[in-house]
Amino acid sequence: ISLNTYKAAYDKDVLIIAAAGNDGNSAYSYPASYPHVMSVGAVSSSESIAGFSQYNDQVEISGPGVNILSTIATNFDFFTYASWSGTSMATPHVAGVAALVWSNFPECTNNQIRNVLNKSAKDKGPNGCDDKYGFGIVQAKGAYDLLQEGGCEAGGPVHDDLSTGAIGGCNQDPDYTFPPTVAPTELNCDSSERIFQLDLFTDDYGFETSWDIKDDSDSVVKSGNGYASSTSYNINACLAHNGCYMFTIYDSYGDGICCSFGAGYYTLIFDGKEVSTPTGGNFAFEEISEEFGLCGETLSPTVSVAPTQSNFPSVSPSIYLSNLPTVAPSVSSEPSRAPSTAPSLSSAPTSSPTQSDAMYIVSLTEASQSQSVSKVYW
Repeated sequence: ISLNTYKAAYDKDVLIIAAAGNDGNSAYSYPASYPHVMSVGAVSSSESIAGFSQYNDQVEISGPGVNILSTIATNFDFFTYASWSGTSMATPHVAGVAALVWSNFPECTNNQIRNVLNKSAKDKGPNGCDDKYGFGIVQAKGAYDLLQEGGCEAGGPVHDDLSTGAIGGCNQDPDYTFPPTVAPTELNCDSSERIFQLDLFTDDYGFETSWDIKDDSDSVVKSGNGYASSTSYNINACLAHNGCYMFTIYDSYGDGICCSFGAGYYTLIFDGKEVSTPTGGNFAFEEISEEFGLCGETLSPTVSVAPTQSNFPSVSPSIYLSNLPTVAPSVSSEPSRAPSTAPSLSSAPTSSPTQSDAMYIVSLTEASQSQSVSKVYW
């Protein structure tokens, strides 16, 4: 199932919860690592993260997942009990809490319930959200009390496109504020600064994209991350006129922003002039622009014309890419984003009830590659 399928379900007020994976490494598992899915880690009875629980910046919340007593089928005609461990055992705990809490506050949206679960989770590990526990261990009463006290607004505002609030992992801001619909005010830089402009269109995995600008002392002066998928951004910033800079764009998965999973791209402009980039999107883990700004030059107040091309550095910007692959990875050589046996949402009811009638919570587990859809009426 593609990212767009989960995005469409999210926009229809479906909350999707999936297992982070049991390989005990930082690899991304899908669909859990999609921004429209809550990725669940597993903890033991001592509230310690399980050694097998995968960890990365898309893990959002945790639940009990070690030696969990559960029903199992034998020979497909007999059921018994067994104690199993896995993030697939933790996922139903989170999905069950979500269903319980949502059934008491049916007027809330999926995104609000999701954010309330994160805000009320029991923080473990490093202070705040981290890549192992996410926001912490799911707490049913804490989530209920938060909604009882603050209403649905405790989970943030409502927007027509619910997927706008879906980022996932530690970037799933519980206090997310939707961007204003009015045009932003014009950026005004002072006389010693010039405008830098980044036009960015993300691919199908916007959360993998980040960027920074470094000056000639290798200090980061501007940066950005936490982007939605297949979305256009126009980003402006003021930079000192007498500085020398390089822009780097990153993709955490290693397939750039074009052209395997979406047609992402980016362009750079500084002080009204386009900044050259090697590919504009078709890279691996990172891509570095040419130097821009006042690089290797002394600004004279008596000079009234732009410097000639001979004054610019003669070194080709390709030297900054010496650590990158010389050939962009092809689609056929990449690992598949989603399991080939990813569960289908076709088993969900074909007619979606109105919010006043029912809600849907989809719980996906990586062990069985199956899904369960809990339909709760009130």
